[in-house]
Amino acid sequence: MFATPEQIAHRYYDLFNARLLDETERLIDPEALFHYPSYAQHFVGPAGHRALSQLWLTAFPNLELQILRTRSNGDHTVIADAVARGTHEGPLHLGGLALPATGRRIRVEYQHVLEVRGCRITKVELQLDVEELVRELKS
Repeated sequence: MFATPEQIAHRYYDLFNARLLDETERLIDPEALFHYPSYAQHFVGPAGHRALSQLWLTAFPNLELQILRTRSNGDHTVIADAVARGTHEGPLHLGGLALPATGRRIRVEYQHVLEVRGCRITKVELQLDVEELVRELKS
């Protein structure tokens, strides 16, 4: 079955929002690299994805991700402009930054750059204004 990078991105979001992490991880290459702001190290493969998912879901148990639009950047890369919505109900750890639960509802726009080869995600880069997220949580 052939799927475009855009179709893979939408599937990835749908599965995450349904909390079907095992199925989400089937879309991820074992050597996939996840680049996230505030972290010096990269997360790798399905285990890295699981760790990142748990980080966000611990902080925002009702987190919903929505793709607003996608665009291709070559044959294997899709850029997804997206928005995250959720209530900050648990500790959020972003590298050296730790924020206790605030109970605040957030809406933060961000961008995911996903590289897809052979219907599997091989690289994910999150472009998120961490300072904006912190401002929302503290306001």
